[in-house]
Amino acid sequence: MHHIAADGESLGPFVSDLVAGYVARSSGEAPGFAPLSVQFADFAIWQHEVLGSPDDPSSVIG
Repeated sequence: MHHIAADGESLGPFVSDLVAGYVARSSGEAPGFAPLSVQFADFAIWQHEVLGSPDDPSSVIG
């Protein structure tokens, strides 16, 4: 895995989830992952609120 996609902190949870998913699927079951508390859409809404709109010249991102 390239260092841009993962670092030392993210490899532990990634490998743990990968193993849990593999074990569950190889037993014919679905992995029992808990739903995420934040979805990508939540982040996008927050980002828009904080940075503003690209169409607004007074916004941080504009």
